[in-house]
Amino acid sequence: MPKVTKIVVNLDNQTVDGFAGSDRLFHFDAVVGRPGHETTPGQYHILRHERMHYSKTYGNASMPYSMFFSSDGKAFHGTRLPWIRSVAGTLGLGALIPAVGSHGCVGLAEEDAKLLYDATPDNTQVEIVH
Repeated sequence: MPKVTKIVVNLDNQTVDGFAGSDRLFHFDAVVGRPGHETTPGQYHILRHERMHYSKTYGNASMPYSMFFSSDGKAFHGTRLPWIRSVAGTLGLGALIPAVGSHGCVGLAEEDAKLLYDATPDNTQVEIVH
């Protein structure tokens, strides 16, 4: 399989696309930051990979297949119920149901996070857009 050269996160649709050049390799539903803990739009790069990370900030929460893209600890990683949480977030329910969004990370189904993790080298470009 080709390596991912660019990842695009669409905050409005709550999706992640992985590209090799102009070819889209992956399209996943995602969980993005909820109000007060937004995933910040901008240009980033994958800084490092950790197969299993435990968040010191959020109660030792497990973050399988983490790929960190910001200096303040935001990452792509596996999470629970991403499809339901993504749809609820798209409907604007994040302010009502705190479990809908993340704390700024981009959550994926664990199997999707693994596929992206395995195909994405460090320093890959990340673009987060509305």
